[in-house]
Amino acid sequence: MALLPLLLTSPLATGISGVVTSNLSVPPVYLILAGTVLQVIGVGLMINIPATGGAFAVEQYGYEVLMGLGFGFALATVLTLARLVVSDDEAGLLSNALTQVRVLGGTISLAIW
Repeated sequence: MALLPLLLTSPLATGISGVVTSNLSVPPVYLILAGTVLQVIGVGLMINIPATGGAFAVEQYGYEVLMGLGFGFALATVLTLARLVVSDDEAGLLSNALTQVRVLGGTISLAIW
């Protein structure tokens, strides 16, 4: 329940990123930059929440929305751009490698937290 805002906004931002890059012709580098900035701001604000022994601060949900939007914008755009760099034969390998790196980073972050 505590991570629901993060998990719901990430796919929403992924969909928005696809629409913005394809229909509005916004250069993908802007979405990657915006996503990265939102991630850094969200994580920075989350770090400032004091540990209260099990109780969740109300601000946490807003910070998770920022992080989820950042994750969705950056990840979807990177996966889309990565397909343009490699040949069709290596596209599946690249997509799997990027996903594996993402999962590994999440696992390490969760273990540290």
